[in-house]
Amino acid sequence: MPVKVFNAIKLKSLPFHPFLVVSFQILAIYAVNVNIVKISSAMSVLLVAFVFTTLSLLFLSFITKDIKRSAIVVSFYIFLFFTYGRLFEIMPGLQIVGMVIGRNKYLLIFYALALIAGTLLILRSKNIKRNSEEITYILNMLSLTLVIVSVLVAISNFERIVVKSDGHTVFKSDDIIKKVKQVSQIRKNVSKPNVYFIILDSYASHRTLKKYYDWDDSGVVEAFRRRGFSVNKKAYSNYPFTGLSLGATLNMRYVHEDREFIDAKSKISYLAKIKDQNEVIQRFKSEGYDIISDEFEDYKLLYKKRSIDKNKISSWLSDEFIDMVIRVSILCIMQEELTVDARRQDILSDFEALKRMDIANKPKFVFTHILCPHPPYIFKVDGSKPGLLESAWGRVENKNGYISQLRFVGTQIIEVVDILRIRDPSAVIIVQADHGHGYILGDYLLDSKKPPIEFIDAQYGIFSAIYLPPGIVIPEKIVPVNLFRYIFNALFNAKLDILPERTFFTKIKEPFAIYEVTSDLNRLNNQ
Repeated sequence: MPVKVFNAIKLKSLPFHPFLVVSFQILAIYAVNVNIVKISSAMSVLLVAFVFTTLSLLFLSFITKDIKRSAIVVSFYIFLFFTYGRLFEIMPGLQIVGMVIGRNKYLLIFYALALIAGTLLILRSKNIKRNSEEITYILNMLSLTLVIVSVLVAISNFERIVVKSDGHTVFKSDDIIKKVKQVSQIRKNVSKPNVYFIILDSYASHRTLKKYYDWDDSGVVEAFRRRGFSVNKKAYSNYPFTGLSLGATLNMRYVHEDREFIDAKSKISYLAKIKDQNEVIQRFKSEGYDIISDEFEDYKLLYKKRSIDKNKISSWLSDEFIDMVIRVSILCIMQEELTVDARRQDILSDFEALKRMDIANKPKFVFTHILCPHPPYIFKVDGSKPGLLESAWGRVENKNGYISQLRFVGTQIIEVVDILRIRDPSAVIIVQADHGHGYILGDYLLDSKKPPIEFIDAQYGIFSAIYLPPGIVIPEKIVPVNLFRYIFNALFNAKLDILPERTFFTKIKEPFAIYEVTSDLNRLNNQ
């Protein structure tokens, strides 16, 4: 039998398209994020997907006694499974005849009807039964083409990012796990202070909380001030979300104006690279500092008791790529509940790691990014876990959920700075948010409409508190892009120029259509 004929028969007779369809769905997500997720995570998800696809195909084939039509049904199910989250993302707030239909309870009904109707059509249609071989061949070829395209896109998007190996400091675990009383000592013969840079994701400013959330956090502000911190109650970020905001702070410039950023084939890859190889860390290294960051594996292994210690499944679910898959699939309706335990453990471990931090003879720069009080809302005021309807099924503009979580974070960070001040009284301690929280006014980061200036005001207002040991002075009111310019000038006599204070807006759906909003915010605050 000629090879071409044999191959054509195989493509018609073997319904392998369900495996190709699920491969395409997963590889398409990986292709877009190839430079920021691990291929091992994608392969793990693909393996699990193959297992479920195999079981589904075997079960339906046993019931129907027709493997070709069963395969068509499975491919249809996979399509529905992976389109739910994408459809839900574009539907929030969608109204028909005054009724908001962009909600899970309506979309689930539509999907249930589509699943039932599609299944009955495939299994009862005489045309589909009669032409099952031709349909199998078309689906095989189409899905194979989509897989090839996904692989090619992944290859074209891949940019090899050079990560310098000398940025990792190795620690011995026996030296890390010490009680506060064993290490509450001042470093001797060290002229350069330790510097702690703690980012609390989405922690809004005092002014923002009072103006838009009707919450007065003066208790937290005054607690920091009593401990010697300078608190800027009207602080602003330079950008509306983490990638650009931290990129600017850690590189001490408006990164979207970099020629490399403008010309970059993948701007996400460029931001990832300058975050890992940022100017702040490079300067601290040049001054003889050890670098301790939650971006480094040694920090994660030695300073943090990860959720994998107690719950490997929860830790697996908290993987960044798996989180992406959950968000685009029907699993998004219970996303937070699937990952809530892992997220809680990770955040609690972040706080605990800071409390356990050892004091070395060599100066160190400690950088940690705590993903809280950013949604999901998984902490009550006392730190307990909210009920299902209180957290995972709530929306990001949930005012009570956000304030409860923010209050919990406030108590935790005060405990942290109390311990750091006792153990390391000569240290510089910076507690700051990467951006504020404007969702109380609407989800304009995902909306096609131009946001009102009040949303921008709330999204940019950030918590900012800085402790400086005697002899080190910087202004209280500074924007994040200038933070380390002032720090380096004060610590190392760096003589860096101070940049103009500017703010820029862009949306998550159009992350690099950036425009300046400085004058708009100034006008609002001068009213």
